[in-house]
Amino acid sequence: MTSTIPVAYTIAFTAPEVLEYASSGRPGHSKHTPMSDMFSFGGLCHEPSPRSRSSAEELNDGMWDLMKRCWARDPSERPTAMLVVQFLE
Repeated sequence: MTSTIPVAYTIAFTAPEVLEYASSGRPGHSKHTPMSDMFSFGGLCHEPSPRSRSSAEELNDGMWDLMKRCWARDPSERPTAMLVVQFLE
């Protein structure tokens, strides 16, 4: 006997490959990887704080570029966590 566990996603922060895998008819399974985590990280960086509304104009160019790299369609084009840490230091 097998069982499945329902999975919920926050669409804005979920990498395309994870959503594609989830919609492939394999409920209870996911395709989360370190690169899908970096996609989510890019979304979290853009999330405005409750006290302000951030926009691309308010971010420095380096941070905006990092976020765009995190949102790359191809997971292999996203930065690694180590590269993000080095950038933020």
